[in-house]
Amino acid sequence: MKILVVEDEPAIARIIKNGLERSGHVVDHIDDGAEAIERVEIYDYDLAILDVFLPGTDGFEVCRHIRKIGLDLKILMLTAKSDLDSKVLSLNIGADDYMTKPFSLEELNARVRALGRREKLSAEVKLKVDSLVLDLATRTATINNKSLKITLTEFKLLEYLIRNQNRFCTRTMLSENVWGEKENISNTITATISRLKAKMKKLNNNSELIHAVPKSGYRIY
Repeated sequence: MKILVVEDEPAIARIIKNGLERSGHVVDHIDDGAEAIERVEIYDYDLAILDVFLPGTDGFEVCRHIRKIGLDLKILMLTAKSDLDSKVLSLNIGADDYMTKPFSLEELNARVRALGRREKLSAEVKLKVDSLVLDLATRTATINNKSLKITLTEFKLLEYLIRNQNRFCTRTMLSENVWGEKENISNTITATISRLKAKMKKLNNNSELIHAVPKSGYRIY
């Protein structure tokens, strides 16, 4: 899993990051809630581990924002409080689980594994937008029930656009989450989308499904 850890206590953050990485996860750590809000809008995380008591923008605010913009990543809240109100609030605003400090790495890893299993069980088998259908199990695509011949990168691009169809996908978002690149690959993205749109139009009565948004990025609808 790709995990974002938002924790402002360096010693605790280091223990969490090292423990999760030893279990095979990819972990990014930051100590600022405002930066967390920026990151979840750009990077594609499977799980966010949020400390409640962060300076400035706290964990509750980050959790609310994630749910407000419709992201479906799992959220695990960390709090020093053991009172019922904090636990209830965490769940009411959209968190999937919570843990009270102090905790053991064994328990943390168990909670993370449980959330990972829940994610797999709830994952869609097919994604659909208008006449386009992606089959995630077979990695195939159809438009108007006709086979769309695409590469793996093109499939991943369509999957990312569909999963984020309620927001604009910038070139930075596509570069990071589809190609896994941090440097500027704007020309590659433009060429790939151009080829993909041409293939799709032939099967969709010359109608566009991917739309460029000036100075913003792309949307699919």
